[in-house]
Amino acid sequence: GLPIPEDLPLVLSGVLLHQSKVQLKYIFPTVYFGIILGDLIIYGIGRFLGRSLFKYNFVSKIISEERASRINQKLHKHGIWVIFLARHLFYFRT
Repeated sequence: GLPIPEDLPLVLSGVLLHQSKVQLKYIFPTVYFGIILGDLIIYGIGRFLGRSLFKYNFVSKIISEERASRINQKLHKHGIWVIFLARHLFYFRT
């Protein structure tokens, strides 16, 4: 799907559910599956492509390899807190 934060479909699903345009038994598994699938795709890209992504211009324009190294060092130093914040602040997540 589109590279959008998972919060948007969740809010839209809540609005549609409130307006009785969808039923809870359909919306929850669909949204939950989409969130998990999106997380797995992002994880898979990082796991299998990792540092090789920096050879593409569009990636190196977004984040430099040096900055990624600094982020990686902070992740190793602060571990669980970095993951916690990234999980709850959608713009840090990816």
